[in-house]
Amino acid sequence: MAYRASKSIQYNLIIAFFKSWLIGKNLSAGVNLSGVDLSGISFASGQLLSDCNFYKTDFSGSNLTSCHLENSNCSKASFANTQLAATRFDSAVLSSCNFTGANVSSAALPWSNLYKANFNNADLSFANLIGANLSYATFLGCTLNGADLSSANIAKCNFSATNLSAATLPTNANTKSAFKVLVGKGKWHPTNTLWTDGAPIGT
Repeated sequence: MAYRASKSIQYNLIIAFFKSWLIGKNLSAGVNLSGVDLSGISFASGQLLSDCNFYKTDFSGSNLTSCHLENSNCSKASFANTQLAATRFDSAVLSSCNFTGANVSSAALPWSNLYKANFNNADLSFANLIGANLSYATFLGCTLNGADLSSANIAKCNFSATNLSAATLPTNANTKSAFKVLVGKGKWHPTNTLWTDGAPIGT
């Protein structure tokens, strides 16, 4: 039992040292940090983390403001309660990611794959989601105020408690009737879904 406790302490010390070392380090393309615990780190603004593998990596509670994760594989990673304001995720793989409670305001996610991503209670105000695949993503309690979803795939997304005020929607969903058909029954709410004009979407 004492041996196991010692190994656990050693592991925690190594992780703590690695987290400290990582701050401010620009990573080379192809670096694999899949499944690594990177929670609670305050990354340097503008830090380069592009073209890396972060599959199932835990970024929860970290600060990644203005960092670069373009073209990275972040599938099934956790960004819960993470600061992601102005962070760049251009063309990144973010399928099944957890963005619960995250600040993603003014972030750039154009042409990214966000299939089945969870944005519940997240702030996506003024985010760039142009061309993103958002199919089956959930946005309960989320604000998309001023976000740009031009050319995005929002089929089967759950917007049943979402603020879409001043958002730019894809052309196949820029009317209430087209939007309701595209996202599907049960994925919008007549009073809790706020339309682009700021008023409830209605029945």
